[in-house]
This record gives sequence, structure tokens and C-alpha cells, in this order.
Amino acid sequence: MKMHAKRKAVLDMVFVGEKGFGTGVTAAFYSTIAHALQVVTENQKNKFWVPGEDDEAETLHRVDVVGEIANDAPVVRHSNVGFTFIDPFSQKPLVVGGEDVAVTPNNLTLYVQSVLDLWLDSGIRAQVLAFREGISEALKPQFEVVRRIVENSDVDHALPFARTCTNTLHLPAYSSKAVLAKQMTFAIANSRGVIDRD
Repeated sequence: MKMHAKRKAVLDMVFVGEKGFGTGVTAAFYSTIAHALQVVTENQKNKFWVPGEDDEAETLHRVDVVGEIANDAPVVRHSNVGFTFIDPFSQKPLVVGGEDVAVTPNNLTLYVQSVLDLWLDSGIRAQVLAFREGISEALKPQFEVVRRIVENSDVDHALPFARTCTNTLHLPAYSSKAVLAKQMTFAIANSRGVIDRD
């Protein structure tokens, strides 16, 4: 990664012995790395951010690796994060008095949830509603679900899969919502975050 970190070209991954290539495989590579960085209990040497860790040099090295992976090493190569509860883009407080609330390991989850809520829910709700209203007026015919019926008497045992290159989630025609929930949960839990066939 050190060799590629300084390049500004798009990096596509290809796994040795695999036929797949392109953005789906590259997304799977980054997803696998993100998963590995989150693992704390399975591999004690790969803990990413643990309060009071003795080996500061190793912690800084892991932060550096994340920076290289993100191809943005100068931004994340700081030993003192120094975040407060402020939206990184708008610089508006995420909570009352957020400019004075430091992000710590104890409140990191609340910080992430607050940012996600602002970026993906409450902060964009008006735009999403306006888009939904406008798109339904503009598109004739309206969006519709495309169903492909596959003759298979054992459909309840089939697993869902995705194709990230076409932003498509393939769900078999399960016999019930309960079977759908069971198979989807199984696929996600056993896929390490990647249910992509690309």
C-alpha cells in the first residue's frame, strides 16, 4: 500500500486466482480491510483504537495504514484526533454545546450516530422528500419492481446476492417474509459484509 498511497490514479483490485475485477472487487477489498480493522476480539494485534494502549507507535502505525488505504494519509495521520461534536463539513454543532464536547472512546458511538443522522436522515429529509415528489412527477412510467421468476422448488434455501456494479440486490421469491428475514440475516452474517457476486 505504501507504493500506491502517493499515486492519485484510481486503484482497482484483482485477487490472484479470481476471475472478478472492477469496482465490485475493489469495493470488496476495502470492505474486507474495514472489517479487519474493526476486529478486536479475534486478533489482539490488530486492535485499531483501544483506550490506554501501551504501544503508541503501533497505534500510530495503524492510523497511518488507514490513511494510506484511504489515500488521504496526511489528513488522518494525527496522534491526537481532537474532534468535537461538530459536523466536519458544515461546522455546525451536532448536539447542544457540541463545540465544547470532545469525542472520546466513550462517546464515539454517539458522535458517529449524530453524524450519520445529520448526513443520512434528519439533515437531508427535506431534500429527499422534494426529490421523491419531483421524480414521481417527472418519470412516466413510474418506477416499478422488476421480477424475474425462476422455477425452483427449493427457493426458500437460496441466498440473496448483490451486484454492486449495477446497484442491484437479487432476492429469491421466498415463500414468506420470515424466510426472507432468515436468509438475508444468514447471508449478511456469513459474508463479512460482502454479498456481491461481481
